[in-house]
Amino acid sequence: MRPIILTILLTLAISFFSPPLFATQELPADLQTKIDEAAKDLANWDFDPAVEIAMQTIKDYPDYAAPWLIIAFVAIQTGDFESGMRAADKALVLDPENMEAWNYKGSIFLALSSLYEALYCFNKALEIEPKSVEVLNNKVIALNDLGRTQEALKLVDEMINIAPDDYRTYSAKAVILAGLNKYADALAELDRAEKLPEVDPSVYQIKGYILKLDGRLDEALTYEDKALAVYPQYFDALFVKAAILAKNNKKEEMLAIIKELAAQYPDIGTYISAEPDFANYLNDPEFKKLIETNPQSQQQ
Repeated sequence: MRPIILTILLTLAISFFSPPLFATQELPADLQTKIDEAAKDLANWDFDPAVEIAMQTIKDYPDYAAPWLIIAFVAIQTGDFESGMRAADKALVLDPENMEAWNYKGSIFLALSSLYEALYCFNKALEIEPKSVEVLNNKVIALNDLGRTQEALKLVDEMINIAPDDYRTYSAKAVILAGLNKYADALAELDRAEKLPEVDPSVYQIKGYILKLDGRLDEALTYEDKALAVYPQYFDALFVKAAILAKNNKKEEMLAIIKELAAQYPDIGTYISAEPDFANYLNDPEFKKLIETNPQSQQQ
């Protein structure tokens, strides 16, 4: 698992807030109704009923990929990459030309820093749907992580031409610019995203992180809270908020968030150790106890 850095904050956030295209297969009417119902649950951040629908439809319609893609989607968003990969692979067995399945596989590889494997999957997805902004964005992240910054910037400009009203195009460009320490330019791209008709909470989260990098901690905290107002369990926003609180020496508030994250993510120690703002707390007994509650964290 790679550490929390700017690009990992965007890796899954991009696909998290966009509606999945669950299948290229033609679905029976009853199955389509159930898939549409699950999609509404996902749009409302309600994962459990969506998974219940998926599990039932897998039993009723074993030859269709759509339910497996719901399972993959939710697994990725909750950090269960092993289950997500299994579900995406199952979907591809049933529907080999499914763009989302390839994109989900690529997203998992990207989160695990398997960048060449991620790039392969994104290219396969783009063979199916060359103008998918979601996949293009994820390819941008992979290229940027590989140090191929100019290729990434060129691809972002292509994305803007394809979808000038899509927040992901500006978020992607902001990430690259922030990686070059061009924080003012990065924030300007996110300002454009905020002016679009529909503003995704990931825009707030990414903007908060870049403001943090720029030393504007109060503003950063405001934007992380805006993201959390939409999705209270948003890992990236919670993590960055905790880092800001740590930097501001607000120990009790920070510990409350870390406790919440540690209960959900057994490998939270990996992220903690990679974030400099927590350095002063690594030997704090109360802080260490929270992290070491997880056996996987003790092995880091």
